[in-house]
Amino acid sequence: WGVNLPAHAVVCKGTEVYVDGKYTDISMLDVLQIFGRAGRPQFDDFGEATLLTSHKALPDYLRKLARAAPIESSLVPRLADAINAEVAAGTVSSTRDAVSWLSHTFLAVRLRKNPVAYGISLDAARPDPTLAVERERLCRQAAERLNEARMARFDRRTGAIAGTDVGRVGSHYYLRHESIREFGERLKEHATDAAVLAVVCSAHEFEQLQPRPDELPELDRIRLSDACPLHSLRGGLARAARDDLAGLLPPELAAIADGPAGKAACLLQAHVSRASISSFTLASDAAYVAKNAARVCRALFEIALKARYASLAEKLLRLGGGGGGG
Repeated sequence: WGVNLPAHAVVCKGTEVYVDGKYTDISMLDVLQIFGRAGRPQFDDFGEATLLTSHKALPDYLRKLARAAPIESSLVPRLADAINAEVAAGTVSSTRDAVSWLSHTFLAVRLRKNPVAYGISLDAARPDPTLAVERERLCRQAAERLNEARMARFDRRTGAIAGTDVGRVGSHYYLRHESIREFGERLKEHATDAAVLAVVCSAHEFEQLQPRPDELPELDRIRLSDACPLHSLRGGLARAARDDLAGLLPPELAAIADGPAGKAACLLQAHVSRASISSFTLASDAAYVAKNAARVCRALFEIALKARYASLAEKLLRLGGGGGGG
């Protein structure tokens, strides 16, 4: 449904599609996606949508349309990253600018309509219907986070927000402020290759790569093979029980072995070594890791260059080049 075709009215002439050898009704999400073509804000004040379906499917669609939960904004957890992008672009230079920018977002609309969903009681919202105070509080919190991550300089007295080189790098490479803050705390000028790999793979961009139970045997096989040269294991697969695996790894990699970062570190080395991965899910995750690790390494390379860490920049350039993506 990804055609850019705005219209005043949309008619869905049927809901049956042929999937896996049988006819089935399209999902409510697809119906709403089709209806979303009607009445685009740039062209209309409202839109009209008509759905033609069978009598059998009609009650189900009516129930889902009538009881649909309102969509809420997910901007609050990522507000610091969004404001950093605006600071880097030069459109925000103070909390006043940030509050003005925030007033044009979907979050501001939902704050006014449903403040309880964002932790604001109705009693607190009643004296301030536009929630200007709450928007300023959110912007100041985001500015504080950027200041802690050294992505911006925030003057608490005047509300001025000035971008930094680190913040511009984070914005350019779409890195989260939590990752940038962790890089600043853990990355050292004369870090070993294992330490650099551990820092890169500890980025929050990889936090969804939870190791699945059925993947553990193959992950251990890859760790204990020549595909992971940075592990420098002292024992072979036959002599290493999984409980003793952390003791065989360098300290930096042992600390992250059982989490998403450890999985990312294993898959990144396997990708660079062009090792064979039999599990489909691991192969898919390895491609994701390779693509995103190259982006993280390029960002860290620029940060290391600006800090004049020559040896660290060389390691990151080598790792980023091997990670794929050019």
